[in-house]
Amino acid sequence: MVLGLPVLSWVAIVVAILFFLLMTRTPLGRALYAIGVNPTASVYTGINVGLTKFMAFVLAGAVSGLCGYLWISRYVIASVEVASGYELTIVAACVIGGISIAGGIGTVAGALLGALFSGVINNALPVINISPFWQMAISGTAILLAVILNAQGERRKGRVILKTAEVAHV
Repeated sequence: MVLGLPVLSWVAIVVAILFFLLMTRTPLGRALYAIGVNPTASVYTGINVGLTKFMAFVLAGAVSGLCGYLWISRYVIASVEVASGYELTIVAACVIGGISIAGGIGTVAGALLGALFSGVINNALPVINISPFWQMAISGTAILLAVILNAQGERRKGRVILKTAEVAHV
């Protein structure tokens, strides 16, 4: 415990702040957003897409290694199957937080809020004696609603000029 919080919480806070700074204040963060939106256009703006993707994988590997180290320090067990099944939970938390699966949209704060929401749902439902079947149904419904709202927000409006011209000819 440090200042009333567990060390794992402090590590999570530091990592979140570092990723917030990386994504908002560095050229690498802006390049990651740009590649997520349109990798072809990113080449024309001078972004080295290959190097940026490589750096994204390096960051993912570093964070995965840190998570593995912290898991072992907490639970004193290391196995390949220990955290299996968390992949869908992580993707669901990101989608609930407003991160686009297609890429280029989302924030670190949104990912944190999505993870917080997912954690509250997964931890609160057993406390109020909801059956495991309905827990999965409620979690699935929250994920579906997040995906639908995300898709609605990303829908392109089309060419407004042509639509008004069509109306004028009718």
